[in-house]
Amino acid sequence: MKELHAAKGRALRVLFSFDRVPVHLGLRLRHPMDALDLVADLNAQDDDGLGWSTLADAHAPERVRPGAMLLAGNSQARAVVRVVTVDNDGQVHFSILPGSVAKNRHLLDRTVA
Repeated sequence: MKELHAAKGRALRVLFSFDRVPVHLGLRLRHPMDALDLVADLNAQDDDGLGWSTLADAHAPERVRPGAMLLAGNSQARAVVRVVTVDNDGQVHFSILPGSVAKNRHLLDRTVA
């Protein structure tokens, strides 16, 4: 019985051992499902009601351009987003697509005019 509890403890540590450090330190989430294109607080909005983040929080900043569909979020939530604008100072404004990531995954890596 003691061995079973030890094994369960190891399994739980593996399940909940995601890296929760800022992207600018060069560390990313380890699990492929959690590989985000853009780290963002999906509840934060700009004055126009759009979500926002910065190019510094992008996995590949060269892919962040108006119309691009990206996987954005953080360790709490993820969503497929469409980039609306990228300001000269590196601020990225996006709209969150309705529906789950599973429903919208086919849109990733696409650009909409």
